[in-house]
Amino acid sequence: MYIKKTLQTYLNDLSAKKPTPGGGSVAALVGANGAALTLMVAEFSQKNQQLTILTKEAKKNKADFLYFIDKDVKEFKKVALAYKKPTKTAAQIISRKRAICQALISVLKVSEDICSLCYKGIKLSASLVKIGNKNLITDTAISSLLFEAAFKSSLYNVKINLKCLKDDKFAHSKIAKYKKIERQIINVRKEVLKNVDKCL
Repeated sequence: MYIKKTLQTYLNDLSAKKPTPGGGSVAALVGANGAALTLMVAEFSQKNQQLTILTKEAKKNKADFLYFIDKDVKEFKKVALAYKKPTKTAAQIISRKRAICQALISVLKVSEDICSLCYKGIKLSASLVKIGNKNLITDTAISSLLFEAAFKSSLYNVKINLKCLKDDKFAHSKIAKYKKIERQIINVRKEVLKNVDKCL
């Protein structure tokens, strides 16, 4: 889908009066940029066993983010279709409700997966500050900021989808989980920037 098209096409569709792509896809794109930066820094760094492992992880991180740029679009389209299902009979109402719930759970999973990728990504940024090319240390700082932004963006999508599901107990447990991860990401980003600032 979009990962095979031009950036101009993506941005044109994003800015148009269309339901997709939207914020979820953008969060994945932002994360992909963070992953690409970590990979670039790793490629320009002196190779050793630790850096070889980090490079492999950064490549996978980038590929996974790219996958979710389109995956979010596909899943959100299912949500839109579910809401358009007929409601003329009791059976149709039940069928529509079930379809909406299933679609929301699927798109929620996408946002959760993006959150998880952001956490993995920012840990790579933290490692690169220590072992990466010091001439590209600001790129490492930028990658950490991008991962945090992508995480927070996806967390908003997690929250809105949980609200639509109308299951307070389920929502509370999910939000508590990701709030904890958010605090960890913020702490990692602060540490990365602190170490970068020392080198500038």
